Order: sequence, then C-alpha cells, then structure tokens
Amino acid sequence: MRIERYREDGEAVRRFFLVAEIKFADREASPRDEYDHNYYDDRELKEVVTSWMESAVSDRDDSPSVRFYEVPRVLDVDVESIARGDYPRSGY
Repeated sequence: MRIERYREDGEAVRRFFLVAEIKFADREASPRDEYDHNYYDDRELKEVVTSWMESAVSDRDDSPSVRFYEVPRVLDVDVESIARGDYPRSGY
C-alpha cells in the first residue's frame, strides 16, 4: 500500500485508498419466517454504509475522513478479481 503525503489547505495530510466489500443479510432470498424481510432496500444500502462509516471515523484523534467513489463499470472486472484474491500482484 502506498501512503501519499501532501498538504491540503495548509494542513499536512496522509492519504491511501482501499477497496471495501460490504455485505448485508438478504433475508428476502431466504426468509426464516413470514415476517422476515430486509431492513434496508437495495437502493438505500450505499447511503446507509456511507453514513455509518462517516460517523464511525469522525471522532478519532487524527481526524480521518472517508470519501466514497463510484467504481466505473469498466473497473468492475478488476475489483471482482481483487475481491477473489487473484488480481496480479504486480498490478498494485
């Protein structure tokens, strides 16, 4: 992993990038009873995760922040390969 050091608005900053896998239960695919359902709709998942992550890191001593980017569709194959663990090591 490469940590980039630079100044932003006069402040020293360290920055690096991660690819994250987010999993939510899919109770509607295999409900345990007739009242079992997904708490969040698919369309809400990105916003929920973004909010949780931003809240989780906002009160830390070294003031980290998290910014989420859409992965362009052209990179989906690479991201899936990274998640499987078979992405060529020389590429990152």
